Amino acid sequence: MLSTSSAENWSQKGKFPPSLKPQIASLALQAIKLDEYDEHFFSLMPVLFPYNKFTMTKLIKRTVFPDHTKLLQTRQDELLSLLKALTEEGKEKAEEEWEKVVSAWGKCF
Repeated sequence: MLSTSSAENWSQKGKFPPSLKPQIASLALQAIKLDEYDEHFFSLMPVLFPYNKFTMTKLIKRTVFPDHTKLLQTRQDELLSLLKALTEEGKEKAEEEWEKVVSAWGKCF
């Protein structure tokens, strides 16, 4: 990424080179997956690019937002299906327990 960054034209300060945005998004997604998408990650970006930390943070978060949202949605769906399986398993055990208690209670009378 550093060699690609140095090959870009940085004369227009207000515009980040569009050709680097897919690489930035890929790098940010990799950082998210590795649980490295943190303050240290954003502190390193001004070392690689001629922008301050605030500008790089804003750019990266905007660029990666749709993909990050998809990752979160996928993870949420996985966890919801796991929760459903666990609750169905727990429900069966709870019903068995309830039937035992009701039958034991009925024998008391």
